[in-house]
Amino acid sequence: MPNITNAGLYNVVAFIQSGQIKFLETELENVLIAANDLRVTSLVSLICEEMTARILENTSPPISLLYSAIACLAPFV
Repeated sequence: MPNITNAGLYNVVAFIQSGQIKFLETELENVLIAANDLRVTSLVSLICEEMTARILENTSPPISLLYSAIACLAPFV
């Protein structure tokens, strides 16, 4: 199971407090891992929507976002 980082936990708590997400692309993996491990499904959903928006706006390359998302998944046993 992936480890939750301070940055990931901070962003999940900030989301719970404000209901909004705001993170750098470099924080994506940490935030997604924390949201998934803590079962904050509404945040996981918003992150996926944000990733889609960034791809459609051509502000983030789809391959790097997809790689980050896949890296966050727990290994299937």
